[in-house]
Amino acid sequence: TKGESSLVVSVIDAGVENHEDLNDNSGNSRVLGGIRLNPDNTNPSDWIGGGTPVVNGSGHGQWCAGIIAASHNDKGGAGIAPNVRIFPVNRESRTTTRDIYVRYEEIAEAITRSWQAGASVINMSIGVGSSSESSHSPVIEAAIDQAKTQGRGGRGTVLVASIGNNN
Repeated sequence: TKGESSLVVSVIDAGVENHEDLNDNSGNSRVLGGIRLNPDNTNPSDWIGGGTPVVNGSGHGQWCAGIIAASHNDKGGAGIAPNVRIFPVNRESRTTTRDIYVRYEEIAEAITRSWQAGASVINMSIGVGSSSESSHSPVIEAAIDQAKTQGRGGRGTVLVASIGNNN
């Protein structure tokens, strides 16, 4: 299968821009408006309209979205589900050095906002805290449990996380 256009995959990462490889057959972007997490906590998150979230420098979210959903258009790579739509969650850097880490609360919010926005699948490629911090977090576990039980109209949202990165 190449996925259905009714399916939404959330990409929790460094943001996803509109790109020709993420367009449908009519040339319309499959990148939805998403959210931007604000690490200074002055405003926990902001909706991003117009389907053009800002990539904060790394390009990693764009690459992940391409692996998931790049069109089969003979222009470059081909995604595993080229018909799905992408709901980007951009976690902004706290520093100009592209800090890749986010707080547990930010991850929990990203998970919750993703399934509430209709994501069937949530892809997370992020780091948490520092190497001395525990990877166990009750707030993330609670968000995952909600996604698994309440997402997709009570059928559960599939969560996919990277492994092998630091932490």
